[in-house]
Amino acid sequence: MICLFYKYLSIDSMLYIFLSSFISSFSSSSTYIYYQAHKLGVAASSSKRNETQKSSVAASSSKRNEGTLESANRKKSRKSEAESPPLEICGLHQGEEFAVQSLGQTMPSQEDSRDSYDMSPLKPMEETSIVTNKKLLGGPCSRWGQSMTMIDNTRFIVYGGQTIENDGEAKPLEDLFVYNLEDGSWTRPMNCNGVARTWHTANFLPERQLLLCFGGEKLNDTGKLVTTEEVMVLDTEIMLWYPPQVSGQNPSGRGGHASCVLPNSNELVVFGGVKNGKWLNSVSTLDTNRWRWTTVKAVGDAPPPRSYHTSTAIGSDDSYDVDRVVIFGGNDGDKCFDGVHVLETGRDGKKWVWSHPKCKGDGPSPRTGHTATLLNDGSTILVYGGWDPNTEDEKGDDLIFDDSFLLDTKSWTWSKGPKPKYLKSQRMPPMVEQIELVIQVF
Repeated sequence: MICLFYKYLSIDSMLYIFLSSFISSFSSSSTYIYYQAHKLGVAASSSKRNETQKSSVAASSSKRNEGTLESANRKKSRKSEAESPPLEICGLHQGEEFAVQSLGQTMPSQEDSRDSYDMSPLKPMEETSIVTNKKLLGGPCSRWGQSMTMIDNTRFIVYGGQTIENDGEAKPLEDLFVYNLEDGSWTRPMNCNGVARTWHTANFLPERQLLLCFGGEKLNDTGKLVTTEEVMVLDTEIMLWYPPQVSGQNPSGRGGHASCVLPNSNELVVFGGVKNGKWLNSVSTLDTNRWRWTTVKAVGDAPPPRSYHTSTAIGSDDSYDVDRVVIFGGNDGDKCFDGVHVLETGRDGKKWVWSHPKCKGDGPSPRTGHTATLLNDGSTILVYGGWDPNTEDEKGDDLIFDDSFLLDTKSWTWSKGPKPKYLKSQRMPPMVEQIELVIQVF
């Protein structure tokens, strides 16, 4: 990694790459220490000590090696392309393309150059990144139970889930992929696998560029799939995982729960889920500034216990001076739900309150495993898809929905949503077809 970037990074950046290439061999707590040390500027201390030496060495060797290095690199690249086998990722034979893409950790702009690993010309750019990605011709393998989270206006992250192995066994996944909405490309950040888990939640904290993952199911030491209460955070600027030091009243491990981030306080609100066959309807909050858990005792009747439902955060407006969480759908193992439930969050010492609005209009049928997204107006929720495991369609298969609905949270009125448009792709797996669908719906 150091050789790949030595032409583009300053000494302090190279030191950080050196540290980050070794921290994966330490425990998770050591990773967090090294990560925080870099954030505080420890790596920058080497820059002043080595600046003079770096400048003189670079100046004396640049002209001497420029012509021979480019010629050797061309030969090496042609040989490498002929001899290297294709990558196999998630059972898909991927190809030849590699790319270095910026994911936020910026460095000063550099001149156009070549290196011994990538013979394609690098265009002048305003910023570059220490994060290396594999640019994939396909995408993630087929899976379920994964999380898919927007991290800016053009990219989202797919993480974890489960897939069927060649032996027919279901296996939780640890891989992470980034999808670019502008060019339709997949990338897989190097050395960025997380904890192998499924049925977890992943929420984004935009002010700090953090992806916050909680709960789900993972394999224990004996290979059994069990629920977990583990919290992991991904810094999306440098694509580095670390475990925050949480405290307080930790919620029990669970999967199939729902979570959202309150816009005014950046608190993570977790509701419901299932643990060892027991469905839950408890509420917990995580203060993401202090990493402290709190169990919420809300006033009013809580919704029935459930899993695979959605929770959508709505900010305060002219009618409400507090954030609200809208719960919809889910199932308890016997039936699915179609009711709407609202949790008004407490602020300035006020209590949290449950309410159950009577919705008007043509609403969705009972379902689970759907999605719910707040639109740009800040008050309309788009519900799409899902299924009902307790009902069969005309062919006797599970009833899977492809419809969408809009919920106006000011008047609590349902209306029909946009009709989905499916885009087929010859080279992409089924997972990507779903992604193209989401793009059209939104």
